[in-house]
Amino acid sequence: MSDHHETAKQAIKENWGDFFKRKSYKVTHRLKNVNELTSLNYDLFILDRDCTLQEYHGKRRVLEFEETLKAIDLKSELVSNSSYEELLKIRDLYGDLMPISKLVKFNGFNNPHLIRFVDGKLTILSYNDILGRVNDVTTLMSQEDKLFGGIRYNSKKPNPQIIKSVIATNIYTGRINENANILMVGDRYFTDIVAGNLAGIYAARVKPYKPLSDKPDLIAMRIIDSLVGNIASRL
Repeated sequence: MSDHHETAKQAIKENWGDFFKRKSYKVTHRLKNVNELTSLNYDLFILDRDCTLQEYHGKRRVLEFEETLKAIDLKSELVSNSSYEELLKIRDLYGDLMPISKLVKFNGFNNPHLIRFVDGKLTILSYNDILGRVNDVTTLMSQEDKLFGGIRYNSKKPNPQIIKSVIATNIYTGRINENANILMVGDRYFTDIVAGNLAGIYAARVKPYKPLSDKPDLIAMRIIDSLVGNIASRL
């Protein structure tokens, strides 16, 4: 199953009821593109990739966003819904600018784990959702070839655990404190905006960058996303 079909299936299964709540679509900022982030005062920007920072699964960074991303690199993190293989491509593309993360569940473990690359270096953090804390278990899970063959579940936005685990990690590493102002930034209501609201942080919706770079079925889903999200977020 492709990443986007898996995302839709997981969202319907786990967050169906949240899509009918007006508060799930609250938008604090409506932005033309990510360049407008430099005018906003937040301690941490949690960024979507596809059609937010670049075209869908693009192989190059967008030149017009480069200055902004470098300006906010110390207080930004990119969070992916993609597979581990795609995450490696994202690391290669953006890893010199910001941490790259995704939340998974491994065979034999109850707690989810955040896979995180900082300056290209892998870190694995066990996340306790009840306590809202992470524990660095990188040294305990060093056999990468076996480890990533053991991923049994890829958590995807709008699951708020993803955002919460990233926040907990940034507190753990000292990038932010517990009272930090945090902004989720993305182009899709059903994933990015809903995830931010469910996690209890602010949300900014950017106008999609090259939305026609999506696959045809994703373009159709995007139209529905925009229609429903625009109406719900303005009620």
